[in-house]
Amino acid sequence: MDGARLRWIGATRGKRLLAVMNAIGSEWKAQWSTADVQVGFERASVSAPAPGACEMDWHEISGARGTVRLYCSGDTSGRLGALLAGTGIDDGLGIAYGIGRRSLAALAGALCGADSAKIDPPIGSSDAPRLARDGSFAVWLRIEDLVLGLVLDGGVCDALVPPEPPGQEALQPRLAAVAQESACFEVVLDLGRASVQQMLSLRAGEMIRTMVRIDAPLRAVTPQGREALRGPLTSMDGRRAIQKSRTQTTQEKTR
Repeated sequence: MDGARLRWIGATRGKRLLAVMNAIGSEWKAQWSTADVQVGFERASVSAPAPGACEMDWHEISGARGTVRLYCSGDTSGRLGALLAGTGIDDGLGIAYGIGRRSLAALAGALCGADSAKIDPPIGSSDAPRLARDGSFAVWLRIEDLVLGLVLDGGVCDALVPPEPPGQEALQPRLAAVAQESACFEVVLDLGRASVQQMLSLRAGEMIRTMVRIDAPLRAVTPQGREALRGPLTSMDGRRAIQKSRTQTTQEKTR
């Protein structure tokens, strides 16, 4: 059964893509704008509407690297052309519209590797929510107060910022992975029971005889109360030590 390829661009690679796209955006601005407009890309959710979006459509531009989808409204080209020309408003004669339309095609072409790109008729917006699952990258392009969306498919992303090869380090079994770590154990010696009166009447230097033999085993337990080892108290190199006297079964270790 055929299935969709699932890929996601992480935060680190996303920042690298934004840096490359902003560099391309700066070159595009230098070529197309006669005014000092602010141009910048920022990451966006593909399925989220653009700020202030109203009846926006998708347009598709393809090139050697892959496909870029443009998300904009019908008056975007005219408004963009007016911003780039420094007039502030659409002239209504088609001049600003033509500048905006060609400049958007040029920007999309620079991203997807198309020498002579053009903006195709709208293809609708029904495909938008599923694009993020196949390695695509969605951004908002902000040009002054104008906001439009772009989605770069996996091919364009791989061409702009090639993915790093997967690591070759093999996974280790759980025991081998944690064996060298330090852990804290509580050592417990069960001394039996004594009355409250005995404990309250004790004075410094007095002793209570218990029923526990001198060589009775100690238990080392984890913070969760699980027994790690058991053995009598002894000495080693001038320090107190526990001599292990009981080996747990595999079933006990995994409880």
